[in-house]
Amino acid sequence: MAHSSLWAAVSQVAVLGIQGLAALAILLTFGKGADTDAVLAAYGVYGVLVVVCQTLRLTVVARVVEHPSPWAAFDRFLGAGLALLLLAGVLLLAFGGPIARLLTGDLGPHAESIARSTLAILWIAVGGQLVAALGAALLAVRNEFRYPGLSFVVGGIVNIAMLLALSGPVGILSVATGVAAGSILSGAAMLAQLHRDGYRLDPRRVAAGALEWRTSLLILVGSMATVMTQINLVISSAFAALLGVGAVTLYTAAFFSGAIVIALTASPAALVLAAPVAKTWDRRPEGLLPHLQTIMRAGLLLIAPAVAVVALVGDDAIDLLLGASFSAHDGDRVVGAFVALSGLFVGILAMQLPLLAAYAMSRYRAVAVLAVAGTLVHAGASVVAEQLGTIAWLAAAASLSSLTAMTLFMGLLHRGGAPRAIAIVVREVAVVGLACLVTFGPLGLAAGALGSGLWDLVAAVGGVVAFALLVHVALPHHAAVAHRMVGPVLPARMRPATA
Repeated sequence: MAHSSLWAAVSQVAVLGIQGLAALAILLTFGKGADTDAVLAAYGVYGVLVVVCQTLRLTVVARVVEHPSPWAAFDRFLGAGLALLLLAGVLLLAFGGPIARLLTGDLGPHAESIARSTLAILWIAVGGQLVAALGAALLAVRNEFRYPGLSFVVGGIVNIAMLLALSGPVGILSVATGVAAGSILSGAAMLAQLHRDGYRLDPRRVAAGALEWRTSLLILVGSMATVMTQINLVISSAFAALLGVGAVTLYTAAFFSGAIVIALTASPAALVLAAPVAKTWDRRPEGLLPHLQTIMRAGLLLIAPAVAVVALVGDDAIDLLLGASFSAHDGDRVVGAFVALSGLFVGILAMQLPLLAAYAMSRYRAVAVLAVAGTLVHAGASVVAEQLGTIAWLAAAASLSSLTAMTLFMGLLHRGGAPRAIAIVVREVAVVGLACLVTFGPLGLAAGALGSGLWDLVAAVGGVVAFALLVHVALPHHAAVAHRMVGPVLPARMRPATA
């Protein structure tokens, strides 16, 4: 399980975390302005479609497990996915102008044109992501996570390389071009691996899947919980555009940095547990509580120190990397938004197990309704946040909606036992948060008194060491979870014993 989680994390860092690296590359190459705002706003819409694809790695696993032929199931879902892709293309062609205008707000006609062209190119990339995600889902049923991880990593590398190589010849559109090239490569690599395993494309089954509207509806409805997080980003970006030029870029930088945290915590846990929950769970909600506790401990041991480190040295890192494009105030705004997204990280982590259970029970429609409810909360909170005038408040709105959705999904699975599940989440957040406060807090205050700068870095490093020591000494159960997490990358003599 730990080894699988490692490779699942690799694939998610490549898919989600590459957004953060891409944002950094965009800022380094093109700076902060209306053009980057337009591209990143369009990238948010692409992110919605990518999340629909990537969620297939969770939502279709149970259906593949129960199907007599995995290859037939793959063709069926491939056809249904391609039908949705075609529909998305038609919508982008027919309404590309109004969509781009909505995304760019008051940024002007040039920004609107860039957003529209970016959306058109990124539509091609969605096709590659669809094939890659379906292939990864099929390989996950066979307990194969290494090859998908490597495939997404290579696609991510190509993405960044193309962005940098084409930034001169095609300008800002190199962003979308790089994404398309990397996505197509990942999809092709996944098809090649399936072919080696015995898969042969059956056009008739694919065509039949394209005509099965119920399967297409399952893909859409099943992805709603995860998609709503990305839709919330689009909503936040639209409100950020009302705060002035550059606000979308700053908020997106904070969110994409947070995507790396999510890629290392919530996403790997969900990918690895999807098949076991579908195959072996006895449908008793209380039987999942110990697993919820383990997931929370594992994720929070990464989330808490990551937020603390960014709070201490994030502005210095931004100044070092992007000082030519970002002012000191810009760096503070990005760090403030990242810290305010802490609730988002916790909510997404805690909702993974209830979501997997709901997918195993085919509760797709109920999941979709509750996800929409969370987004309505996000939209309402964003209205208030925009009036308050900072991107940190927009991030707080995202955290609020995530925690709301988490609570609703807990209720869907546990019903009357939901308070017990929520209590586990609250207790683990309190325990790890207190450990983080005790270890990073005094050092951070001391660094501030001494003049920040280099002292912030000393405080961050010292905080990480102190946090690890405190967990090892005072939280043995958390330490055991941490040891199992890092076991696959330790020397053989240091790896935890397996039962």
